[in-house]
Amino acid sequence: MMKDPMVWMQDLSVHIDDEDLLQQAAALEPTVFYSGSRIVAAVWVSLVSAIAGAFAGATFGDEVRASWASFAVYLVVGAAILRALHPVSVRIVGPTVTWHVILSFFWSFLLAMVALAGARIDTVWLGTTTTIVGGLFVGLMYGSFSPGFIKREEAWMFSALPLGPMATWSATSLQRAFDATGTLNWSEAYVGAMAATAFMVPMAVLMAALSSRSAGLVKMATLYLHNQNFTAKAIELLNEAIEVSPRSADLHNLRGIAYSKLGDADRADADFRQVSQLSPRAAEAHMNRGVDFIRQGDYTRAIEASKLATTINPKLATAFSNMGTAYQKKGDLDAAIASYTRAIEIRAKYPIAFSNRAYSHYLKGNHDLALADATRALELDEDLPMAHLNLGHALAGKGDVALAIRSYQRALALSPDREVEEEALQALEKLGASIEDAEEADG
Repeated sequence: MMKDPMVWMQDLSVHIDDEDLLQQAAALEPTVFYSGSRIVAAVWVSLVSAIAGAFAGATFGDEVRASWASFAVYLVVGAAILRALHPVSVRIVGPTVTWHVILSFFWSFLLAMVALAGARIDTVWLGTTTTIVGGLFVGLMYGSFSPGFIKREEAWMFSALPLGPMATWSATSLQRAFDATGTLNWSEAYVGAMAATAFMVPMAVLMAALSSRSAGLVKMATLYLHNQNFTAKAIELLNEAIEVSPRSADLHNLRGIAYSKLGDADRADADFRQVSQLSPRAAEAHMNRGVDFIRQGDYTRAIEASKLATTINPKLATAFSNMGTAYQKKGDLDAAIASYTRAIEIRAKYPIAFSNRAYSHYLKGNHDLALADATRALELDEDLPMAHLNLGHALAGKGDVALAIRSYQRALALSPDREVEEEALQALEKLGASIEDAEEADG
């Protein structure tokens, strides 16, 4: 499996075995389904953020350092806030929002620290630069961790990114004004709270506006689609999501993929046609229809659908890779290699395309080229079962039986899908080896 969840989650060709999937589902579910009040959630996130900003600002204030007693009170209050934050948040907004509350507390604290640190730099241009760069960093990082229960994650990121530097710059400017007059006690705590609220209040309002149960349903369904055994569960979740948002092309597209994986070609085709009606320029729908035709063994129509997808979006590398698979299964290996090559030209780091092209080279008897492509696929993703399988084919073709056996054994050890597993076992049998022989060779 790919190490980065941001990569593999949307790649439905990645297989997760039953136990790992259930563990991930148990961890994901509490973070994506929120049924409480959106207003309460937004208010609580804003309040906690203001407290975090004020506490961070107080760190810079002379009042805290005025005496040991003041500093002790500061530490006690900080410890009490940290200890109470999680249980109190769970009680007020529930576990789904609590993790986001804690995240907001941390980034609000850091945002206020950046703003006050910038105000303490005597050189104005240097202080302003520090403030803006620090605000951009906070905006980028906070925007990267969108709540699991919101839709339109790109809107979340694009809102957080400019708000960060705007909040820090305005807070830094205000603190410089207070320092010049010296008329306000605890000005740092006030400015810290202002910096945090200037950033977090708009984000909290956006969180409430973008909150959607269907977003959580889609995330859970997408996870379940990484294992054939859970396809029916994914469809159940997508049915509920489509009831909420019946005109969502993305939802129909995802359910079409699910029906295709389940082997229900008619319902898959109906969903992909619905996507085309809702979004005529949706290349992914034609691409996914092509995948469904491949599953049905209708390679001519698969090629047609993939070509239509690439006509709409010439940069859709996955469609070219799928077209290569259709050509390969049809027996046109030169066209398959050309399609895989085009996919790699578009996406240089595309391990599946390298692995599939390796198999086409192997079928043509070009074992050195097959070995090079399979090796490159494993450099990009060392845990890709089909790449180990195709490396085994290339090695077997070159007569390196012991190394081929190791590659087939490695493919089996990675919990591949049924097709890869069956092919690896057949390859071992053809070499006159058992799994035990492979393990002995590996040792």
